[in-house]
Amino acid sequence: MTFLSPTNLWLLTFLTIPIAIHFLNRSKNQEVKFSSIKLILGLKTTALRRVELQKLILLILRILGIICLVLVFSQPVTKGFLPGWIAAEQEARLFIIIDNSASMSAKENGKTFLEQSKNEAVALLPHFKKDALISIVQTCPPRTIFKGYSNDPSLKKNC
Repeated sequence: MTFLSPTNLWLLTFLTIPIAIHFLNRSKNQEVKFSSIKLILGLKTTALRRVELQKLILLILRILGIICLVLVFSQPVTKGFLPGWIAAEQEARLFIIIDNSASMSAKENGKTFLEQSKNEAVALLPHFKKDALISIVQTCPPRTIFKGYSNDPSLKKNC
């Protein structure tokens, strides 16, 4: 896993805040006067354990909340198995728009810019999947020159 904003990971230092609050609250003891010692002993075994457990759960939830917020701000992205697995089931399409306006008739090195752009577009095709649907469109007048797959022999004729 990588992060789009890894500099935000320094915000994990804020994890010290709930931990500090937890330890500061543990040191505070409130003195409560009771008339019966039996009541105090009964509280130690049941209610005090429950309160300590609740405080510990609250500390863990606060830490997890801060971790989740920091991860959201850091924008994690995954590479590898998961994206490849999802992308394998998706259809891939490639749209190439070729400008064939009057400005593309200018020549450089004996070839017009239109011919050069068509050659570059055809040279890009092997870099894409074989099952990607390819559409090549011209701008003036707008029309579709080719629609098919990269292994189609009519692709070289049309471009």
